[in-house]
Amino acid sequence: MDLVLIYKICCEISIAVLGICLVVLATRRATEAQKFIYYAFTLVLLYLTGYAVTFIGTSPDMILLGQKLKYIGAFCLILTLFIVFQQVYNVASSVPVMIVLSIDFIFVNGTIIIGNLKTSWAPTKWFCKGIEFLTRTDGKQVILFNGNWGTMVASVSMVTLLIATAVVFFSAVSSAVKRSFRVSMLFFLAAFFPEILIFLSLFQKEVQSFPLVPLVLAVAAIVVTILVCKEKFTNLYDLSYKEIMNSLNSPLFIVDSKFFVHKVNYAAKVLFPEYKTLAVNSYKRLPAIKELQDIITPPLHESESDNPFGLISIGNQYFEPELHHLGQDKHIYGYVIALNDVTEQYSRSNELSALASKLSTSLRSDRSRSNEEREKIISGALQFMRDKDPMTAEHMRRMSNYTFIIARELRRMGKFTDILTDAYMETLCQVAPLHDIGKLMLSSEILHKTDLSEEELKLRRSHVNIGSQIVDRMVVNDPKSLYYKLSKEVTLYHHEWWNGQGFPKGLSNEDIPLAARIVAVADVLDTLASRHAEKKNYHFDELINMIQSHSGTYFDPLVVEACVSCKEKLRELYDVLYGKSFSENV
Repeated sequence: MDLVLIYKICCEISIAVLGICLVVLATRRATEAQKFIYYAFTLVLLYLTGYAVTFIGTSPDMILLGQKLKYIGAFCLILTLFIVFQQVYNVASSVPVMIVLSIDFIFVNGTIIIGNLKTSWAPTKWFCKGIEFLTRTDGKQVILFNGNWGTMVASVSMVTLLIATAVVFFSAVSSAVKRSFRVSMLFFLAAFFPEILIFLSLFQKEVQSFPLVPLVLAVAAIVVTILVCKEKFTNLYDLSYKEIMNSLNSPLFIVDSKFFVHKVNYAAKVLFPEYKTLAVNSYKRLPAIKELQDIITPPLHESESDNPFGLISIGNQYFEPELHHLGQDKHIYGYVIALNDVTEQYSRSNELSALASKLSTSLRSDRSRSNEEREKIISGALQFMRDKDPMTAEHMRRMSNYTFIIARELRRMGKFTDILTDAYMETLCQVAPLHDIGKLMLSSEILHKTDLSEEELKLRRSHVNIGSQIVDRMVVNDPKSLYYKLSKEVTLYHHEWWNGQGFPKGLSNEDIPLAARIVAVADVLDTLASRHAEKKNYHFDELINMIQSHSGTYFDPLVVEACVSCKEKLRELYDVLYGKSFSENV
């Protein structure tokens, strides 16, 4: 059979194999390294096209075109794989090196493109002096391509890049040995040796007896494609993405706008075994189960009263869903859903609900004994908190007394006299201990831990919302009731700051209810007093100075002024609670 025909068939087969490999890679999630491999296969196609044209062409122009395609494809391929190896093995080139490579890339390709046999303009001869057709004694035709100094520059550039690629690989191997981890040697062999073969084939003067180059390139393409599909190499971003996903204890789902689940973490697969077939690096997707769809679009028939806490039940567990929208501008592409396990908190909530129900029933039985029943609510809540956290329970009880002294001083100063009636002040002192009732739902670890993560801080701060919800269940929900109104205000807003930097709603100035502003000062005063009482080396005046230093930032200036004005009354209360360690320097 004619050797030219054999080469033609082999090139066609290799091109077909590369096309199939490109299609397979297109179905994979494109990592940065994989994108470069995709580009490399495209350049191999360009090289093989030039390879075929060189041996099939019968005119100097066709042969020169084939040589151009071969050189451009080979040079761009070797440069691309050099960058790929840096991505795969996490070895980065310096900025000056990349600048030199960019200049060299433009010059070499420009020289090759303008090369022409028919033009007398000097630069067109930099790449090729000419092409000769010779006939050997055995009758076979020999094609001689006479390269010029531009060809030499391209060849030297490719040799330099091949050496640099090898250096990158061996640098990665050295680092791997020192740090005891593995690198993908098979990827290096499957990509680097075909590079060398391509480079050597550029200097082939005639048709050889066996079409080695196209067949080796086809085999290399198949091997690399298999490596990609088996995820044998990847970059740092993909490894960290997978690790972060699976390190989260909360089940995590990535859902598109059509309610198909694309990615889940390990915790989600444990909760929903039907998603075990979803891999991190794949385009496979599965329909979202009803629970996930209901989180994104709650059923129309379900009201807030049906599920006041917004929880979902799966088996014996209860989860608080957290929904994040993925989109740009006004277009939503999908959602991230996290399910936070609140089974323990829900169990405590049921216990407290049972207690609240019992107290509420007793309260409704005899309206004339409302004060007595309210005291039972407070007493029951304090007892429940004392069983969980004695320190917090005692704090809730003590700060009620500070609240009364500060509120009475405000009225004596002529401030808020239209609000601070006898009924208001009596009710405020009754409900003040409820300000931290939401901490019943938090674990002891969260309550006492000092170095909190962002997520743990968010959980601790949620006690104000939880406390407000508990009030809704413990107290008759009557907007006209002063007891209900003040209970809601002190539980929900006692951490709002005068400057608007507090939580949960960022209220500022007089938008914060007066009850919450008074309780905020009493709360911090008792917290500081109890801490300093343990140390026994502070003067009581220092506490008042600390409160005064935050006037106009954390606290209402008028409430702070009242606190300073009634300092002696507060000192007397402290002496009763803790002794006289603050009244005198010990």
